[in-house]
Amino acid sequence: LEYNTRMEDATNEGLEKGLKQGLKQGIEQGIEQGIQQGIQQGIQQGIQQGIKTGKEEEKISIAKNLLGKNVDIEIIVSSTGLSKEEVEKL
Repeated sequence: LEYNTRMEDATNEGLEKGLKQGLKQGIEQGIEQGIQQGIQQGIQQGIQQGIKTGKEEEKISIAKNLLGKNVDIEIIVSSTGLSKEEVEKL
């Protein structure tokens, strides 16, 4: 009877240690995966924002160039997609 009790206690202790270790490793892996996903999303958002900013800068550059050549504002608006107000501010 005492042997069975010790075996049960040892088994329970082993299970408890195993669960704690498994939980700890699971949390660590979850955190690592979360960090990696966050980094990837940040990179993607940064790339998308950079592309958007570059396109806007290109539109402004083209509009300035066309204004310098005395091209009609309406043509610049339709060619660049900028608003009339945006072109007039240039």
